[in-house]
Amino acid sequence: MNTINEIKKYWDKQAETLGTSPLATMPDLYLKELEIENIQKFLFDGAIVADIGCGNGFSTFQYALHNRITIIGIDYSEEMIKQAKKQLLNQNIDCQRNIEFCVGDITKLNLKPEYFDIVITNRCLINLTSLEDQVLAVNEIYKILRPNGLYLMCEDCQQELKNLNLLRYKVELPEIKMRWHNLYIDEEKLFNLTKCLFKRDQTINFSSFYYVASRIINGKIAAEQGETPKYDSDINRIARMISSDTNFGGYGPLKLFALVKIAERERERERERERGKIKSYKSAKSLQKFYYKKHFPNKVIYYQNNLKGGNLL
Repeated sequence: MNTINEIKKYWDKQAETLGTSPLATMPDLYLKELEIENIQKFLFDGAIVADIGCGNGFSTFQYALHNRITIIGIDYSEEMIKQAKKQLLNQNIDCQRNIEFCVGDITKLNLKPEYFDIVITNRCLINLTSLEDQVLAVNEIYKILRPNGLYLMCEDCQQELKNLNLLRYKVELPEIKMRWHNLYIDEEKLFNLTKCLFKRDQTINFSSFYYVASRIINGKIAAEQGETPKYDSDINRIARMISSDTNFGGYGPLKLFALVKIAERERERERERERGKIKSYKSAKSLQKFYYKKHFPNKVIYYQNNLKGGNLL
């Protein structure tokens, strides 16, 4: 099991090596463009936005340049934030006034409660080392969003990676494995454990066609020619041009979830419904313990001792 410090050192090294380049956080620039393009569709003028896991700020600047928003970029890598602040110095005064960067931990956010209209995570949760920490991060995001605020969760998912690998198997290509520093989200488990916090408004499989074209068609042609597939190939370039508007099933691990914060009153009603389903558990705290016994049988005591009031649900 990789530790969070090992992962952080990796990203520090990426920042030191690649500086302000978008390649510091993503080797596939066409896929990065698709990420940014789809997230921007949900931004609106005047919004106060938190971009958590912002890396060197490349995406953060794109959001700010195409929308009149106030945005703060947060990352746990000090080196990434250094690069982001370096870029900020080269921007115009209006841009500098509306963008801020700081070091922070998504599992322990030190931000004003119920302040942000929108929170973005872009391949951030997958750099945590456990489902438990991913749940903690979603709870932290809930706290800083305004009532009915929007959480744009752009993360890689386990099931779509499996689907993609089944197609690769059919054309005799090797399995694509998660990178050593990643833990793709288990969509079913994560949303089950946070369903009292957010309701899913939209799920956008924007990368599905692109992954089939780039990781299967481009990959197979390269293999037959005895070459390593190139991220900047013509096949990838053309696939990027049409991917955003193409509904192509569940083959793209990278998905965008638009989640709306559930109000406290609605959360109480959801708890009541759950109590009706599990009658032997009489209180919200007992219900929480039921979920964590089910999913994390060895972690219940840890959560009770380390979370204020144990309020994960």
